[in-house]
Amino acid sequence: MTAQNLVKRRMERRRVRHFRRHFASKNMGDTTISRSGASIDIPGQELPEHLGLATGQVKRITLFKIPGLSNQQKLVDAYKVLEQKAKKDGRAYILYLDASIIEDPARSKGYTVIGTTEFNSYDDMKYYDEQCEEHAALKARARELGLEEPPLVAWCFIRIDPSEEVVMI
Repeated sequence: MTAQNLVKRRMERRRVRHFRRHFASKNMGDTTISRSGASIDIPGQELPEHLGLATGQVKRITLFKIPGLSNQQKLVDAYKVLEQKAKKDGRAYILYLDASIIEDPARSKGYTVIGTTEFNSYDDMKYYDEQCEEHAALKARARELGLEEPPLVAWCFIRIDPSEEVVMI
């Protein structure tokens, strides 16, 4: 093993420890890339080579800039409706959903509401984005409430096998 590869492995281990310390919870498990042989497709984006066989659960964070405390609470309430009504093939497909008002918007660069969702697979998240009627209604409701700009969305795979690497996208 070359010195450069050794340094890369050490940096990866540090990222894993950092992720576990700051983001892992009993509800979501850990974060990972599974090498099960399945592949995913992200339209318009080439996956790095090490993500070509990525599968597993997905955690997604969405940040909104909604003015006014009452409008922010209405968006949080809309997330609660989404949690109850969102179905895929007649059954609930969102593993975890939560939304809340950000307590210190000055430090959060103007973002006022955070939504967290977890899915069993990348395909479920893709369905949520592209086909879920309840999610479309949530997006429309956010626009009605004065959404200042498109929300900031980030997601990552959740660790299933603790022996595998953590990769965040």
